Amino acid sequence: MLDETADRRWEKVVIAASLGTVDGDAGDAALRRALEASGPGTSDLRCASVYALARRCGADAHEDFVKALSSNDAGTRHYALSALAACGRDGVWDEVAARLLGTMKRRQRRDSIPPHAMVMLSYLLRHAGSEPGRLPALVSLLRKHWDGLDPQGSIGSPTASWMAANWSAAAPGGPPADEVGAPEPAAVEAWLRSSPFLSELVR
Repeated sequence: MLDETADRRWEKVVIAASLGTVDGDAGDAALRRALEASGPGTSDLRCASVYALARRCGADAHEDFVKALSSNDAGTRHYALSALAACGRDGVWDEVAARLLGTMKRRQRRDSIPPHAMVMLSYLLRHAGSEPGRLPALVSLLRKHWDGLDPQGSIGSPTASWMAANWSAAAPGGPPADEVGAPEPAAVEAWLRSSPFLSELVR
């Protein structure tokens, strides 16, 4: 059904999303083919395919998330980042850090639920301990652009609020960056699980 339905038909999006809730040997390959759809009207299909692959495969679909991260479509990129944050492997830490920096520099941006910055921060924190120097680099980045954690005018400042509750040492005026420890991994996982959008992807 997924292969035979036209790419721009809404039915195909529904089929792709449904494949995230079932098992079967053919589903992964069909979703990867759907992820190759391009052109106007195909964003929802790619997003549904990324999400379904994350639900079905978890970290085994890491390369699919990385590929989707290079999409020209903002929606596809956001879904890819969400999948990486919830269940992706290490491997794109520097790229995600650069994307977080670019996001924080745009204070007038439109945000999403879950917040873009917090999604990327979750991925970065999950893998910050994999290489020396990552954690102090992240602390320095956050301090330099602290006001950009949430968009200007954001109601409730959700990312800054999470930081204040779970990683206050990383705030400006805290200890030297190379002396700041990581937040509790359980706090990152709890945030991921608190999001209806992300909770089904966490492994």
